[in-house]
Amino acid sequence: MTPDNKLAANGVHYDLLPVPSPIERRIVTVVKGGQEITGEQRERINRWLRANEIDPARVAAHSGITVECNVRGPREVRHVIGFTEFYVDHDGQKVLNPRNPHDAMTYERWVDQVVPLEADPDWSGWDAYERGVADHKAAGEEK
Repeated sequence: MTPDNKLAANGVHYDLLPVPSPIERRIVTVVKGGQEITGEQRERINRWLRANEIDPARVAAHSGITVECNVRGPREVRHVIGFTEFYVDHDGQKVLNPRNPHDAMTYERWVDQVVPLEADPDWSGWDAYERGVADHKAAGEEK
């Protein structure tokens, strides 16, 4: 034990993390800004947002939605949902941006994720996705 009592029994400083830090930050893109999604995907995302006490009507679709967490070894810690939200007035109407009256005013918001988003039932994995992209590209080159 050192005089400052900062060593654990195994001789490692328990109050200091190594550099680089072993804590990883994971960012999962739920929807990219401007991404086209199906009606079913939209409804599934809206159910998830509501389950996490987020009003889907106040989420600016042009900015995307992410889920972020810290990873400590095998554990994911504190998932937060990141998105851009519209400012609304006391009547629930979007507030116009004074610098650009053609746009609504927005702000970045983070909310603890309580309910995780269910997996997309139509997703068949990266191999199938990449084959589809290659097939689409090949079909475009044949024209």
